[in-house]
Amino acid sequence: MRVRGVVPRCVVVDLDPVTGRNDAPLLRELSGYRQSQGEINFGVDAVVTAAGRVRTGDQIVLRRG
Repeated sequence: MRVRGVVPRCVVVDLDPVTGRNDAPLLRELSGYRQSQGEINFGVDAVVTAAGRVRTGDQIVLRRG
């Protein structure tokens, strides 16, 4: 896989699905678990570069570039 970038926070998760009001402090709570270098990241945008199976416990190699 190749990571293309981080996925920033999305304020929509704080909206009540019925009323549309911004009254659910979900982002504030989650941000305590997801802070990295002063930013709040919730995932990455990645593409598969080679087909295959990844299993729990498989070793990975991280490369820049």
